[in-house]
Amino acid sequence: MLDSPPNEMKAYSSCCFPKQASKAEETSQAKPSSPPARPMRLSFPRAEPLKPAVSRVVLPNFLELLESQDSNPST
Repeated sequence: MLDSPPNEMKAYSSCCFPKQASKAEETSQAKPSSPPARPMRLSFPRAEPLKPAVSRVVLPNFLELLESQDSNPST
């Protein structure tokens, strides 16, 4: 084994021995010191309640439309 070329030794060591973590990998896997931030809750009510975008929707009276079409046979 000692007589083998350096490339074979490198291949053997990379497949058979665990790789040591670099300093950057160690710090990235460390647990954070503080818990993740939570969303804040507002403790006061809104100044004005939210208003709907459309205050009133006017729908056509379908019965009146049908009656007007029945009385007008021209269409």
